[in-house]
Amino acid sequence: MGRSVNGAFWRDKTSAKREVAALRAGLVGWRVMFSRWALLLALASTVGCTSPLRTRLASIEEASGGVLGVSLVVVETEDGVSLHGREPFPMASTFKVAVALSVLTKVDRRDLRLTDVIHLAPADARPGMGDGLGDHMPPTGLDKTVRELLEAMLEESDNTACDALLSRVGGPLGVTAQLQLLGVAGMHVDRSELELGQDSEREGDAFSRDPRDQTTPEAMVGLFRKILAGEALTPGSTAHLLAWMAAATTGRMRLQAGLPPGTKLAHKTGTGRGFLAVNDAGIIVLPDGKHLVVATYLRDSHAPLADQEHVLAEVARAAYERWGGAPR
Repeated sequence: MGRSVNGAFWRDKTSAKREVAALRAGLVGWRVMFSRWALLLALASTVGCTSPLRTRLASIEEASGGVLGVSLVVVETEDGVSLHGREPFPMASTFKVAVALSVLTKVDRRDLRLTDVIHLAPADARPGMGDGLGDHMPPTGLDKTVRELLEAMLEESDNTACDALLSRVGGPLGVTAQLQLLGVAGMHVDRSELELGQDSEREGDAFSRDPRDQTTPEAMVGLFRKILAGEALTPGSTAHLLAWMAAATTGRMRLQAGLPPGTKLAHKTGTGRGFLAVNDAGIIVLPDGKHLVVATYLRDSHAPLADQEHVLAEVARAAYERWGGAPR
C-alpha cells in the first residue's frame, strides 16, 4: 500500500483494517460517546484551562511568536485539551484530507473507481514545495489512476494531484457539501490549489487572515474521529486513507519529531506561503493501543520554518507525555 515514515503503522490495507476493527470493537455506543465528547471538549476549553497540559501549550504558543491552535482528544477515554480550538486557522494542505474523503465517498458509491485513469495535461500542472507531478509533466501530459493521484496527494502533498481530484468531486463546493453532510462544522474548502497559489501571491502577509479555506482545530479533530468511527467511509476506504496518511513523507520535523521512534502516526501537513501557516494534524496510536487525535495550527509566526516546526513537535511531545507515558 505504501511506506510508513515510522516503519510500523498501517503498512497496508489489511493492517489498517485490523486497526480500525479493533477500534470499533472497543467503542460501544459510539454516537452517544461522541456527544459526550463534544461537551467534555467544550469544558476543556474553559473549565480545564488551568490544566497542566493546557498551561504547557500556552507556554509553547508564547514562545512561538504566533497564534497556536491545538485540539487533542484520546478517542477511547474522551480525555481532551483545546487551545484556541474553536478559532479559525488557514488549512493549507491539511484540506487534502477532506478532498480524499470526498473522492473515496464516490468510490464507495461506485461513482469512481481507484483504477479509473485521469489524463493530466501540461495546463493541469501545479507548483508545490517538493518534487511533484507538475515538475515532471511531459508535453503530451500524464495518465494517472485515481489511486495514484490519492497516494501522491496524501503521501507527497502533491498539488497537481489535488486539483485533478477536486475536479472529479464537484470542486471545493462539493468537498464542503460532503463535510456538511457528515456534520463537520467549522471547516470549509473554498478554492483549488491553483486559486490558493494565485491569491497567496497577491495577498502576501494578509493571506493568513483570509476567511476562506479555514478550519478550527476542533473541526479537524472531529473529522478524524468520524473517519475512525467508520461514519465517513466503508472499512476498505477507511483503511486506504489511513495507510496513505501513515506513509506521508512531509513534515518529519513536526508532530513526528516530538514522538518516540516507532510511534504509529497517520497525518497530513499543511504549509502556507511565506510560512505564515504551519500545520500538522492526524492520529497517534499510544502504547496502550488508544488513539490520540491531534490538530495543530500555527499562524502569523515570523520565525524560521525550522523553529515553527519545532513548536508543533513540542505539542506532540507534551501530549505524548500526558497520555503515552513517562517523559523522554
